[in-house]
Amino acid sequence: MRTMMWVGGTRLGHGELLPDELAGVELVGSGLQLGDGVFTTLRVAGRLPLDLSVHVERLRRDAARVGLDPPPPEAVEAAAHALAEQTSLPPDHVLRLTVVRAAPLPGAPFGERSDHVLLLGVGMPAVAPPATLRAAVVLGARRPAEVKSISWAWSASATAEARDRGADVALLVEDGQLLEAAAANVVVVGPDGAVTPTADGRLLSGTTRATLLDADVGLRPTLVAASSLRDATEVVLLSAVSGVVPVVSVDGRPVGDSTPGPWASTARAALEARGWPADWPAEGA
Repeated sequence: MRTMMWVGGTRLGHGELLPDELAGVELVGSGLQLGDGVFTTLRVAGRLPLDLSVHVERLRRDAARVGLDPPPPEAVEAAAHALAEQTSLPPDHVLRLTVVRAAPLPGAPFGERSDHVLLLGVGMPAVAPPATLRAAVVLGARRPAEVKSISWAWSASATAEARDRGADVALLVEDGQLLEAAAANVVVVGPDGAVTPTADGRLLSGTTRATLLDADVGLRPTLVAASSLRDATEVVLLSAVSGVVPVVSVDGRPVGDSTPGPWASTARAALEARGWPADWPAEGA
C-alpha cells in the first residue's frame, strides 16, 4: 500500500508520496478522528484510473456539502495518477481518495474548525469480488445519504446485522421503499424491467449506477417498493470497485433461479466496453 498526501486550504495543490508509516503520523488529530471528511474509491486498470473525472467531481461536491474547502481537481487527479503509476502496486488495483479536515483547532470537536483540508490517496491491491451475494433487508437509511462520508457507522452496523442473519450484505429499506445496499447501489429486475431506486435524497447515487443509466442496458430510476424483491428475477449490486455483483437470495428466499441472470451479464459487458477489465482480478492476483 502507498499513500499520497496533500495539505492546504484554498492553496492546496502541493503534495508528496510518503511512506505509509509517516503518512499515518500525519493523520493524527485530523478529521479522521471525527468523521469530518468524504471519500471516493475507484478501480485502476493498466495503471489508468477509471472514470477519474467523475470521481473527482463527486469528491469535490461532497466536500463542499459538508463544509470542506474542495481541493482543486488538478490536485486530486495528480494524486490519483501518481499513485496509479507506483510500481510497488500491480497494474490493476484500487485507489481510495479521501478529503478530511486538517488538525482541529483548540476546543475541537465542538470549537472552531480548521479551514484547511488534507487530501489522502491510498493505493491498495485489488481483491476479487464474490461471484454472488446473499442479502438481508435492514430497516433504516444512511445519514447523510447523498454524501459519501467517511462516517459510515450506520453502514457498518447494517452490514453486521445482515451477517448475523446469515447474509453477506444489507439492503436498506425505509418506509417500505428499497433505497440501496450498505455500500452499493441496487438494481431490481422484474415484470417492469430493470429499475434502480430514484436518487431522491435518501441514497448515494454511485458512479457505476450513473454510468449504467447512461448506457443502453434498459435501466431506469424509479421508486422501488421493498415488496418487489419477492417477485424479482434478478437483484444486482453496483459499485465502482466490485462492478456488477448478482444477489442470489434475500432474507433466505431465492432470487430467480439463484444464478446470475442476463441483465447482470449485459451490465458487465457495458462496463467492459468502457475499459473495465473483464476479470477483476483473478482470484489470488
